[in-house]
Amino acid sequence: MELGQYEQATNDLTQVIAMTPEDEIACFKLSEAWRLWGHQRGDSACVARADKYYEQYLDIHNRNLQRLKVSPRGL
Repeated sequence: MELGQYEQATNDLTQVIAMTPEDEIACFKLSEAWRLWGHQRGDSACVARADKYYEQYLDIHNRNLQRLKVSPRGL
């Protein structure tokens, strides 16, 4: 996925519930990139956007963990 696709996907959690672990990591990195850029530029809006993406990443991650817990073994 391209950076823009991750950004779009994080705006609609229903699209990313089934993300792979690699996709989750990329989503986390997107939030960190926004945070770093915001701090470097002194732009609080970028930092706030990073916080939003991080919260969404955590929600996605927790949903995927929950899905794994209820999946039958062997799948």
